[in-house]
Amino acid sequence: TGFVYDRISRKGLESAVASGEGFSVGAASYEALVVSDFPVATPEAMASLEALASAGVPILVMGGLPSRAPGLVDHEARDLAVTESAARLASAVRAVTTASELGPALLSAGLTPALSAPSGEAFVFSPERRVTPRGDLVLLFNESNEDRHQTLAVHLDASSVDVLDPSTGGVLERVSLVTAAPSV
Repeated sequence: TGFVYDRISRKGLESAVASGEGFSVGAASYEALVVSDFPVATPEAMASLEALASAGVPILVMGGLPSRAPGLVDHEARDLAVTESAARLASAVRAVTTASELGPALLSAGLTPALSAPSGEAFVFSPERRVTPRGDLVLLFNESNEDRHQTLAVHLDASSVDVLDPSTGGVLERVSLVTAAPSV
């Protein structure tokens, strides 16, 4: 659906801080959190998840919330802390079953992707976004073995978009973004 994602470590999650319209981990900032493959968590990570949920950060959970803490030291108390936290979080997070549900769930949470395909059309690229001193760079990866072309709406705070040649890095086209929902 045109959303760009990043990964944070379990330890990074423990240091996540709600800020503005999302949260940050170190210098990186995010608008939402997708939790997946997370059957085991520290009580500290769970406390961080609870703080983010309390701050209104959209949290999507794929595969369920953790049910125990890692390790054997004081495992009963730590497991209990994790399961109690998961119980409190259950009503504050949105469960998704498959990856195809993530985009619509993020849209329904009020988030806007950097780029979007026309309504009803599948997004045929894998986007990757980087912030550089000169502006945002959104790379579109064609992960198929066929040529693909698609008109996309741009949802970035920008006055123009440069379409680059993937072979040379040179500018193929500069598109001015003067309309409400520009397309490239």
